[in-house]
Amino acid sequence: MPLIPNSFVCGANGNNIEIAEDLVRRTLRCSLDANLEEPDRRKFKRDPVREVLADRGRYIAAALTVVRAYIVAGMPEPPPFASFGPWSDKVRGSLMWLGQADPVDTVSQLASVDPAREQRGTVFAAIASVAGGWPNGFTVNELARKSETELALRTALETVARGKTDATAAISNERLGWWLRRNDNRIAGGFKLTRGEERGKAALWYVAPAGQ
Repeated sequence: MPLIPNSFVCGANGNNIEIAEDLVRRTLRCSLDANLEEPDRRKFKRDPVREVLADRGRYIAAALTVVRAYIVAGMPEPPPFASFGPWSDKVRGSLMWLGQADPVDTVSQLASVDPAREQRGTVFAAIASVAGGWPNGFTVNELARKSETELALRTALETVARGKTDATAAISNERLGWWLRRNDNRIAGGFKLTRGEERGKAALWYVAPAGQ
């Protein structure tokens, strides 16, 4: 497999942004709180952008000196951060070595409020609460039918598989099957969804406490 170097960083800003799914582990959050009702009216005594541009070499040298000092000190390794090893070893490691907060802590904070993860956990828990957690497995059709008599299950499934025709449409087997396949082997809310053998021509699904 060819290796393609990545030398750029994508940035985005906004208010009350939600990060979900695979983007969570690839996102570092930086929060700004001026503690003012109208932060756009603030007056600053200095202009940091102008100061850096006016003496750019000095700031670059200072940043490289920090990294160099960290390397000379033996590069005490920070906790692993998969897929971003070089950045974690040099940039993140240098900051933590200086006593600064671990920037990766914000990834855990984002994960705790990931709307897709919360939704997944709710659906898994609702399925597990019916029929003893379906110890013999269930098909998409069986799950949809069960939701017709189990209000909590139906409410949970509607968030991911409601039919598109109108607000009272039945659970769509097609959309439910797609959602289950998309979340195969996922863990959320203490439960894990797995796909097993087939019954007839229909796949069997299982939801059980994670680790079992």
